[in-house]
Amino acid sequence: HGSTPKIDWLNHKIHLGGLVPSPCILTMSDILKLPRVSFPVTLVCCGNRRKEQNLIKQTIGFNWGAAGVSTGVWSGVRLIDVLKAAGVTDINDFPAGHHIRFASEFEKGGDKLPGGVYGTSITLEKALDPSQDVILAYLY
Repeated sequence: HGSTPKIDWLNHKIHLGGLVPSPCILTMSDILKLPRVSFPVTLVCCGNRRKEQNLIKQTIGFNWGAAGVSTGVWSGVRLIDVLKAAGVTDINDFPAGHHIRFASEFEKGGDKLPGGVYGTSITLEKALDPSQDVILAYLY
């Protein structure tokens, strides 16, 4: 969804807000104090093979062939550990269906889109499940 944002490591902050019990702001120094994990990850573009799709019906986006895939080792901190800093520890403390929302800020290097900035979400259940290996990656 665009190039990798260039952040100022010393001034970059992660805001944890919304319905969390203890809203807070974490610096990258705070993040580095959490246990670091590394995983080999394969990413596949959701537009992979769009070239073939366009032969049937025109879509929006780059005319990918079958090459929108890569594998690398990503390192960072588990999202569950980051959420603990905001007091999020037990899924039973929240009504069913809650999500963790991730959003970028255009001014901080995020993608500027017609409807706002790029964002996505995952269920709170997935975020708090240690078997899911959800991380906030800071190293590739």
